Amino acid sequence: PIQGRPVMLTFDDAYLDFLTDAFPILAENDFSAEVFVVTDKVGGRSDWDSAYGEPAPLMSWSNIQQLHQKGICFGSHLASHTPASAIDNEALLAEAMLSRNALQSRLGASVESIALPYGATDFRVPGILALAGYGIGFTTQPAKATFSDNLFGLPRLEVRGDRPLESFPELTGLPGAFIG
Repeated sequence: PIQGRPVMLTFDDAYLDFLTDAFPILAENDFSAEVFVVTDKVGGRSDWDSAYGEPAPLMSWSNIQQLHQKGICFGSHLASHTPASAIDNEALLAEAMLSRNALQSRLGASVESIALPYGATDFRVPGILALAGYGIGFTTQPAKATFSDNLFGLPRLEVRGDRPLESFPELTGLPGAFIG
């Protein structure tokens, strides 16, 4: 059973800077995290971010396997980073299964989680993801998750690099919480 006030740290896209910047801090503080991987883009660049400048490099399969051995969890961010709500049923099922199978094959572990690119979902998506073998799905809906949430529509609170660390307690609804 879950006790206390659990926090799950998630990182979308599997950017290379997760390995070089975030993971050392997480490891130093004995934290784990879940990273959501765009499986067709592993080892490439985040072309979906090109409107914001040079697309960032993504982790390789070797990087992902190394981090998995060190306790980092991995889930799907679909194969192509296409919004799930923009894909027809058959194509979404195929892409969701392709991504999950690629991760399971490379990691030798079960993959149950998915973070929907752009948080894009509609009434069809949960059933299709369940059919593809997923057990839990995350959106970009900004809220704290509760036990009554739809397991394929779990919200998350975005912590961005352009916000000061001191703003985190306010974001979580825990004013005055200790950060240090």
